[in-house]
Order: sequence, then C-alpha cells, then structure tokens
Amino acid sequence: MDIYGYKEKDTNIDGLMKLRDIGISASPATLRAVAKFLIAAADELEDMGDDFGHLHLMDEWEGWSENVTDIQVINPKI
Repeated sequence: MDIYGYKEKDTNIDGLMKLRDIGISASPATLRAVAKFLIAAADELEDMGDDFGHLHLMDEWEGWSENVTDIQVINPKI
C-alpha cells in the first residue's frame, strides 16, 4: 500500500508526495463514512479490475464538505 498526499498550504513541493505515515482526526460518524467508502471502493476495484481508475470520497459521500479532506482510492496498477 502506498499513500500519497498534498500539503495543505505554504508548500514548495509541487504535486503528490509519498507519505510514510498518516493520522486521521475525525468523529466516529466520519470514520464510519470513510470506512464505508473504502469498502465500497475495494468492491468496485475488485469488480472492475484493470478498468478501475479511481474514486473520490467527495463524490461518493453526501456528508462531504469543503472543510473535509478528500480521499482518493486509486488503482495500484496505474
């Protein structure tokens, strides 16, 4: 598993950075929504195989708002 991210602000780094560790600060309800999204993304990746590109949490979760970090699930074969 590889995890990538962007620095929120004040960065001299362009593009994605490979992250060694992540921390998630969220309510239990948000954690459950993220878990549900990850399970659904895993199912879609398994079903679509190489045809799977990526999914965004912001597109799949009705509770997402601009102040919530987006999560992308990306096909590791890309």
